[in-house]
Amino acid sequence: MNKLYLLFLCTFLCIIGVSAQKHDYVWLGGSGPPFGNFSLNFDQFPPKIKKFNIPMNFHSTNLSMSDEQGNLLFYSNGCEIRNSQHKVIQGAENINAGAWHEKYCYQGGSYWFMSRMIFALPAPGSDHIYYVFHIRLEDDLATKTLLFSILDMKQNNGAGKLIVRDSALITGYLQVASANRHANGRDWWILLANNEKGIFYRFLLTPTGLQGPWQQEISNPTAKNAFYYGWSQFSPDGRYYSIHHSVHGVSVYRFDRCTGTLSGLRYLPRHPSEPKPSWNSGMTISPDSRYLYRSVGQSIRIVQYDLEAPNLNNSEIIIADTMA
Repeated sequence: MNKLYLLFLCTFLCIIGVSAQKHDYVWLGGSGPPFGNFSLNFDQFPPKIKKFNIPMNFHSTNLSMSDEQGNLLFYSNGCEIRNSQHKVIQGAENINAGAWHEKYCYQGGSYWFMSRMIFALPAPGSDHIYYVFHIRLEDDLATKTLLFSILDMKQNNGAGKLIVRDSALITGYLQVASANRHANGRDWWILLANNEKGIFYRFLLTPTGLQGPWQQEISNPTAKNAFYYGWSQFSPDGRYYSIHHSVHGVSVYRFDRCTGTLSGLRYLPRHPSEPKPSWNSGMTISPDSRYLYRSVGQSIRIVQYDLEAPNLNNSEIIIADTMA
């Protein structure tokens, strides 16, 4: 199996579960002219791949949102938000405003440095309001602010309008945020960790807006210094929450979808095949929520762990090796 294909799987198979809806069916990527862009449409299998040019470089910051039928609505690279006609949405010309935006969001640039810095959720009870959650890097790089913006996709005859921009939720030494359905099947939990100590912050998105933050103290072995390079992810069924850190390994928790709290920490340290910190690593969870996958050894192999095994570390098996 091709090494780049392995890395692609472990980098991009980290999506937000949205029940039976198709909000995550179209993915956009690429770096714009002269190299081009691409889209993956998961309305069929294998997914349909299309190559084209749009004026956007995604680099590591990437958001694509579709409607319930799987039709692309909008996308972003953390600098601006464009609609399905590839036009900048009114009011969304400059998101994540600040020094990092000024430095990197030039023509053809991208808001980069961390993975999974942006995602969107349909507002509970609405078919046209979307919340966009995004991380802004502050001047010292270690400090981050979790922001939210709100899109109304009925405005401007369906071209959309940003009605709230860069509203701050929390600032500090943070990891990145992820979202999971509440057990009521309507609301959304938004969860992220402090990157210096074992504290997690959670918010709840309901039909009346955002509630929180609430805090939970629980050990997080990936939170060892201010610098963070990785992502967090819920399993498709919402039972597990995992944090991948390219230097410090993987933390895995049970998640209570009623209370939004974590329990049952299990830890996978940096893999023995990674004698030095590697940025070429990734993590994802299988569609049936049973297996966790990591790319290790500078992404030359993929290993599998059984989340239902009594000992997570001992359940490791190699399922793909480009050097074999």
